[in-house]
Amino acid sequence: MKNKRNFLVCLSLMLVLSFALSLSSCFRTEGDGESDTADDSAQTEGGYSDAPITLFDGSSEEYRIIYSSEVTSTLRKAVLEFKAAVEEITGKTVTIATDTSKSNKEVAKEILIGNTNRGQTTAVIGKLEGVGYRVERMDEKICIVGTNDYLTSKGLSEIFEYFTAEGSQIKVAGNVARYVDCADSMTALITDEGKFAFDIVVPKSDSETRTACASFADRVEKLLNGNSNRNIKVNVRFDSAFAQKEGAYEILVGKTNRPASEELYREIGYFAYKLYTKGNSILVGAYKSDITTSALNALYIYIQEAYNSSNDGKCYIPRDLDLEDESFGWTNAVLNVDGATFGGIYDPEDGTYLLSYKDADKNEYTAYIAQLTENGMKVEKTYTLGNNSYTLLYGETANAYVSFIQSSGEIRVYMEKADTFVYPTDLKAEAEGSYTPTLWQLRVDNYGSRENGGMSYVIQLSNGHFIIVDGGYNTSDEAENLYNHLKAQLPAGEKPVIDAWFISHLHGDHYGAFLAFSSRYGANDVDLKALYYNFPKVNTGSTSVSTGAITSVRNGAKRWQGITLYEKLHTGMTLEFTGATVSVMCTHEDVYPKEHVDANDTTTVIRLDIKGQSIMFLADCRDNECAAMLQNFGDSNELKCDMVQWSHHGYEGATKAIYEAIDADVILFPLNIIGWQENYASVPQNVFAMWYLKTNLPAGSYMKDNLENGKIKKVIVAGDGEYQTLVLPYTPTGDVLLDYNKYFEEHKYDRPIPASYN
Repeated sequence: MKNKRNFLVCLSLMLVLSFALSLSSCFRTEGDGESDTADDSAQTEGGYSDAPITLFDGSSEEYRIIYSSEVTSTLRKAVLEFKAAVEEITGKTVTIATDTSKSNKEVAKEILIGNTNRGQTTAVIGKLEGVGYRVERMDEKICIVGTNDYLTSKGLSEIFEYFTAEGSQIKVAGNVARYVDCADSMTALITDEGKFAFDIVVPKSDSETRTACASFADRVEKLLNGNSNRNIKVNVRFDSAFAQKEGAYEILVGKTNRPASEELYREIGYFAYKLYTKGNSILVGAYKSDITTSALNALYIYIQEAYNSSNDGKCYIPRDLDLEDESFGWTNAVLNVDGATFGGIYDPEDGTYLLSYKDADKNEYTAYIAQLTENGMKVEKTYTLGNNSYTLLYGETANAYVSFIQSSGEIRVYMEKADTFVYPTDLKAEAEGSYTPTLWQLRVDNYGSRENGGMSYVIQLSNGHFIIVDGGYNTSDEAENLYNHLKAQLPAGEKPVIDAWFISHLHGDHYGAFLAFSSRYGANDVDLKALYYNFPKVNTGSTSVSTGAITSVRNGAKRWQGITLYEKLHTGMTLEFTGATVSVMCTHEDVYPKEHVDANDTTTVIRLDIKGQSIMFLADCRDNECAAMLQNFGDSNELKCDMVQWSHHGYEGATKAIYEAIDADVILFPLNIIGWQENYASVPQNVFAMWYLKTNLPAGSYMKDNLENGKIKKVIVAGDGEYQTLVLPYTPTGDVLLDYNKYFEEHKYDRPIPASYN
């Protein structure tokens, strides 16, 4: 039970972070009876004319949006919603920055949101007349600030009561000075006497809930007392010890003997919790005590945000607090695995979850699939890869992808709401044709990008259709080179058909080429049937995953009306094409329970089997994904390949252990020989020479040792001309490695880089 709490803490955090969405829809009146008072004295003191001033019109003179660098997640989300609404009206991008941003220095025309470091904000905070928010002009700035970040967010949600939209312009009265009193809609957690306003009430019979409440009370006390001399006590009391008094403030946790708790439990879903206010009570409950613990954690984070963002040292929460998220109702269709130990949950923050169950065997996996089907789910597809088994199931409310990993005795249950994603379950290989299956390793545009990275692979199938893996940078040259390469492999006038474009991860040197390609070419030029990827929406490690990039990829795909987006490739899935099979060997999901080192740990690794040979595309995968593949397939022969693409352009090159397991004779090295990255000591640089034998890295020692002993038969470098052609099946011939130093000296200033060096 203790392990399962880890899973539900993740759920509670996601609920809290989505709190801003529970506000009123942006820019409409809630009609909650709050008073709205024009502050005429402020207008007179400021001496401002009531003539409207233009805030946003898409010009270089418009206002900037500035918010506090210490803003809570609640207010940050509201600020972004405000920005999006402004941009929808004006049709132009709005400048937005924190108050400490070095790239956006203070200017006269700013809309200040929340408790910024600007003097005008401090002045307006001083005019707050109680519990509420204020919208006021100070100098040329417009200040929007509340008693805490929640109330500032509320002000933003209602801002167009004071702002007006006319065509593509947004204006406000030049003498705006409005205060909105929200006292009637808020509850103070700290009384005027300096005490905690609520008693926590729990059922005496529920020991786990009592323990969770005691921990919650301790945390709240530490938060509210902080480094001050206050001694606020938060009391936890049994429901049987005293009857509820009229008007008493209580936090009711679990199945207490209070009538409100009985009403609460009639509304709770099995996997969900409810946390809401009713009168003077805050009700917290779930059918499982560990989920109740998660609800208390969500309440604590909510209180923490409210207190830490307070401008008067107090703590207020809304009387209509409701942290339930009904979207969790679909999880009822995905049952627990009987007989296994719950190991935790991975949440990529896109509304899906991966649950891990340890100490399992194949019989429990089979029984679990049967249990799901008995519960109304339908088996859509089964896969076997190595010694592992995988099943995709569809249901009316939820889908599931269930894996059994033989080597670790683990069952993994990926779960999503029904109809969220589509899967390549109906792929059928087309008839063989007269084309010779061929693999090309293309030189990426590191000259135009001024970066050394990326990778670009094109495979032509026997029917003449193509598979693309990544593609390189978001430059016009990258797109043009890729398009011209496809056209060159076909008879004149024939339109290229791309059966599949695989994107490994959200780094611009890998997915950028698709953006450039889609912006330049469309359905009239190329027939693109499907995109394949699995991107998380969560920031990972020291490198951030750009969630905006997901939208960019989706928008680029809209150039092809008939395209299918397979956005959730899972390890174990196999995809059939003409004369070729693609197997998914690893995704970001497999790293769990380890943390992602950086965004390279979110790479989707695929293996291509064609013409009796296998090619492993590692893209930028790092140590944790290598360890996951060894764990998942180390007891089988699934990792063994004839060719391997050297990971991360040759920089770190994955791990020595993964290359030993792959045991390839041919290395595909996507790094160019001639580099143009401007933060190196000189430009151009022999970047290949710098990196390919980094013997201080484990993978580098693998390369050195196996070049010396003859195990590696060929290292094919992307920088050796525009592209390298491998007719499949490929037999390595000639020198194991070209004279890259000679090539560099002869061609370092060539434009464009010439065809293959001999």
